[in-house]
Amino acid sequence: MNSSLHIILFTHYSLYNLYGKSMSRFSELIAEGMEKRGHIVEYWKPPTVFGYFGKKIPFLYKWLGYIDQYVLFPLLILWRIRYLPPNSLMVFSDQALGLWVPFVKDRPHVIHCHDFLALRGSLGEILHYSPGFMGRLYQRLIRWGFSQGKYFISVSKATQDDLHRLLQTPAKLSTVVHNPLNSPFSPLHPAKSWSELKELWPDGEDKKFIMHIGSTWYKNRLGVLQIFEQLAFDLPEMHLIMISKPTNELLSWLNDHPQLNNRINFHHNITFRQLQALYSLAEALVFPSLYEGFGWPVLEALSCGCPVVTTNAQPMTEVGGDVAYYISTYPDSYDKQVDWAKQAADLLQEIFALPSDLKEAKNKEGIDHASGFSLEHSLLGYEQCYQNAMGITVG
Repeated sequence: MNSSLHIILFTHYSLYNLYGKSMSRFSELIAEGMEKRGHIVEYWKPPTVFGYFGKKIPFLYKWLGYIDQYVLFPLLILWRIRYLPPNSLMVFSDQALGLWVPFVKDRPHVIHCHDFLALRGSLGEILHYSPGFMGRLYQRLIRWGFSQGKYFISVSKATQDDLHRLLQTPAKLSTVVHNPLNSPFSPLHPAKSWSELKELWPDGEDKKFIMHIGSTWYKNRLGVLQIFEQLAFDLPEMHLIMISKPTNELLSWLNDHPQLNNRINFHHNITFRQLQALYSLAEALVFPSLYEGFGWPVLEALSCGCPVVTTNAQPMTEVGGDVAYYISTYPDSYDKQVDWAKQAADLLQEIFALPSDLKEAKNKEGIDHASGFSLEHSLLGYEQCYQNAMGITVG
């Protein structure tokens, strides 16, 4: 029987909210799951003291927050760790919290790793993304910090491969635990789905569409538009729903393709039920991502019985398994991009042309596959890794 742990859960500074709701939800998921398993969970994060004054002095906003994070918080860590019980385990909910790892590196700890896109960009490994001087410096400091850790959990094999390459010394413990499906995605009946979409797409009922979701540069929204352009030649009734805001680059593309403007809709800030309805109705999710740490949309769409066309690279292949459809990675030259888009459009038409019984069977396979990414399975993996890290360190 596993012994109870006193988990110190490190989370992000709340004032800036740089990492959005997803990281907050992930921390809550860990806390709730471990508490249900009989462990004690205590949150540690930089206090908001000087940062509050930044709201009244905008040009000092970040600098005052830095005092909270890089002066006050280290002092609090050093003070608090002196009074921790012997069964304490330090858990970092994100490798971006690596700056605090050196303060507890000799104590039992585990670092959760999500993706290293920002760090790889700062190292010049990703041509599409290059942060400024301060961004590069910050990422180097993060790397210096988490590299002093010894025990890691990665959300995918792809993230783990990056971790091993970026660490300065090999990890003592490195485990892959896939993310769980973090919301109750499941197929909605068509009538219910269209009812959910009345406000979002008033004239959309019974129209056929493919969809894409993602607002960051590596989601390859331009590639999605190129695929739709090729698909539109043969299927004039097909529409495209993009769950994001259009960038200047995408607006420029739309201006160059006015014949498609009334068939492409951009939406953002949609509700969970609206997203679930879109997944349930879409002919396919088109997700030709350039890079991912895990690839949530692949799992979400499959859970709703939606076919997925995504990039033939990790971690998309890891998440999509044998049930997703794959296309090659996005080429650099325009001529090759046209051929790539044609091949993707041909694959989509093959999916649309499947007999209804085979299509239904494939969709069920996707639902069954996605059900394997359960919350209980992930929490069990976290707990086992936590116990192993405690045993290795104490032993």
